[in-house]
Amino acid sequence: MPDKVDYGALRQKIFENTVLLRRMNRISYTNAVPQALVMINELSRDIVAGYEDIWVSLVGVIKKQDSLLEHYYYAFNSYARLNRANGYILDARDTDNIVAFVEGIYTPKEGDLALIYRDELYIGKVSLIPKDDRVIVRIEELEEDRKIQPLDKILLLLK
Repeated sequence: MPDKVDYGALRQKIFENTVLLRRMNRISYTNAVPQALVMINELSRDIVAGYEDIWVSLVGVIKKQDSLLEHYYYAFNSYARLNRANGYILDARDTDNIVAFVEGIYTPKEGDLALIYRDELYIGKVSLIPKDDRVIVRIEELEEDRKIQPLDKILLLLK
């Protein structure tokens, strides 16, 4: 992944290009224009090449992350089927924005209800909210002195 030095060098070239354009505006346009235009052209090519290098580097990082996410998705799907679960809680740190994984065989709809268990211990009832590329759960009821935690099991209440 590009580091700050790459970005700094690119910013410096953009700055130099801007300075050169300002200087050109102050020139009386006798004999200096061709050389200035050559320099602007070179700086512009360097800037574009710099952005292209950053883009290629970022695409590579995204491909690696996508590949890793596919493995996680496969593991969670397999584990859910093996344990007869419909999904699992992924991140429960923010109780207003609890993120869940729902097994790929089922597409949750807004308001679908599910029960949350930890092993055989009932934790509570939630409603599902599909949001962008994830599923958020809203707590509908929670057993006293219990809270939702990562990897708690989701069992959908199908209608």
